[in-house]
Amino acid sequence: MEAQLINTIPEGKTKVFHASYGDENREIELDLHDGPLVYTLDGTEALTLRYRKADGTVGSSPVASTSGSAVTVAIPAELCTAVGVVYCKLRINNIGAKAFFVMVESEA
Repeated sequence: MEAQLINTIPEGKTKVFHASYGDENREIELDLHDGPLVYTLDGTEALTLRYRKADGTVGSSPVASTSGSAVTVAIPAELCTAVGVVYCKLRINNIGAKAFFVMVESEA
């Protein structure tokens, strides 16, 4: 299978999500696109969230659920244990990956 770039939004812009330090049980939804076209998952893909926190530590976790082109990503609690920008990648089998960021902010 040829590798394809999976965009989370049609314009191909990198999405930034916001979270607070210590957040638990948080989920975000991504809508997958292949360029301008909606990319529909067939249910056989293995999806994984990989991330690198601002303090340099890395981690990964499975994706919570998928439905058509919608992907629900459970943000693991350990992702929110360092304030700063977390670089994330949604990896889909050997098809490709899409980067996005989670900005972890200190509690007000």
